[in-house]
Amino acid sequence: MPLIRKRRSQADPSPSPPPTRRRSSPPASDVSSEDEAYDGGAAAEGSTQMAGSSHEQMVKKLVRLALASEYSRQPIRRTDITAKVLAPNTGRQFKTVFEQANHQLRSTFGCQMTELPQKEKITVTQKR
Repeated sequence: MPLIRKRRSQADPSPSPPPTRRRSSPPASDVSSEDEAYDGGAAAEGSTQMAGSSHEQMVKKLVRLALASEYSRQPIRRTDITAKVLAPNTGRQFKTVFEQANHQLRSTFGCQMTELPQKEKITVTQKR
């Protein structure tokens, strides 16, 4: 029985691209005080933009929560909204976030969130 030898695979004529690397951002401790002093006006403007964008993020989160809860036919509790949507140190933004999310739901999806009446707490003596 003759011995069969396998041929070595021929190298591709086209070279393969080099592996890509992610850029690493410098640590926060490398920022000098001169840079902070130079960007003082821009930093104040950026903080207001960040506040606006975080507010819009909360509105988007509430819209997504409302759509997901509507799909599963579950009521949304105020405690769920504060825990899942609102940032921990935002203060009293519930009303504005709720109104804007309701506006987006109405304009985009044609539905709205309404507050359900609270259950009446009736004691046994009041039932008699």
